[in-house]
Amino acid sequence: MSTPATITVEDTRPACKVCGHRSHWLGDHLMEAHGMSVAEYLAAHPGAPTASQEALDKLATTLNGRRSAAPMPEDLTTNVMGYTQSVDVGVSEDLCLPMPRHWRWPSKGKASEAIKDAFLDILGDDETDVWVWGMPGTSKDSSIKALCASLRIPSVIVQIKPGQDLAPLFYVRALKDGNTFYEYGHVWKCITEGVVGSDGVRRGVLVLISDFDRADPAQIEWFRLVLEEGGRINGPDGKVFNLFPGTRFVATANTNGSGDERGRMVSAGVIDSSIMDRFNSAVEFKYMHWDDESAILRAKFPLVSEQQPAFLDQIGGATAALRKSIDRDDLYAEFSHRALCSVMGRAERILKVEGRWGNKSSRRAWRAWLCKLDRDNSDAAKAIIDSHMSGGALDD
Repeated sequence: MSTPATITVEDTRPACKVCGHRSHWLGDHLMEAHGMSVAEYLAAHPGAPTASQEALDKLATTLNGRRSAAPMPEDLTTNVMGYTQSVDVGVSEDLCLPMPRHWRWPSKGKASEAIKDAFLDILGDDETDVWVWGMPGTSKDSSIKALCASLRIPSVIVQIKPGQDLAPLFYVRALKDGNTFYEYGHVWKCITEGVVGSDGVRRGVLVLISDFDRADPAQIEWFRLVLEEGGRINGPDGKVFNLFPGTRFVATANTNGSGDERGRMVSAGVIDSSIMDRFNSAVEFKYMHWDDESAILRAKFPLVSEQQPAFLDQIGGATAALRKSIDRDDLYAEFSHRALCSVMGRAERILKVEGRWGNKSSRRAWRAWLCKLDRDNSDAAKAIIDSHMSGGALDD
């Protein structure tokens, strides 16, 4: 009897240097599983293949030798939430707000509709000032940062902290060589002078005012005149200066300016209605659809995504139930994207440090968030979560 010949199958697909995953094209895997662009991956692993020869041959056959020329810099565009916009290549990355880590544009549900409305207001008119509000973790600041980074919109952020003196952002009296003078801050210079691009042209700046509903009356007054139609600002000597053309303001908040009726945002106050009236538009942001939010989580926490996909799926059902209960005021808590990251982050650390997923791992992961709640709300949250986790994962 002859011995059957041994058949050896060679997998010619490139392997990911991070986790060993093989694919004809690694670009999508790198972004979804590890939050890395191809450029970042090649910087960490110089010369590593990212596409198989079969894929390259197929691409060459499909193109039939034809390739499209890259657009000229002045013709470069990108699509943001359905709006095709020009990218200002004359603005360097450091003049813009940074792209949030693992950002993904929402594609479904109310979050997509709200962000699209906000961008319509921001992109459609240089004179429109927008009030963006919503529950914690609804991507209010992140979406504006992503917009500015994608289109290279010159932008700065003013983070409101109750009681903080905002004068240094605009101007303060200074002393040098026995003489007093006024020293003008970065925000003043941006809104009155604009910023200069690499082409030497000045551009108007988008000012993101984060947590505006936490501003005290003294802080709010800095923005009264700049939010008027046409935009102006008083100088230290009483002289009124015009804002640089194209300057615009986007305020983010957890409330619509009337205070938090639920009592959860204790530092959010009521905003003077004459200030609110100066914003040309308001948009209420909603939580992302789970398909979009889970994609971000998979990129942030690749070990959980690859080794415990069932846990991530179960979290999706629990998240929807928790947020629904909070919205009905049945549960006194917040379950934002940051809260999700607390749970997923501990799950990721369990897999990374301990190297295994045990019977109590789900319980330990959820406790990263549950331990922030008082006993009654923690028990109520556990009851909601348990119905979505296999085996009553949170039972003590």
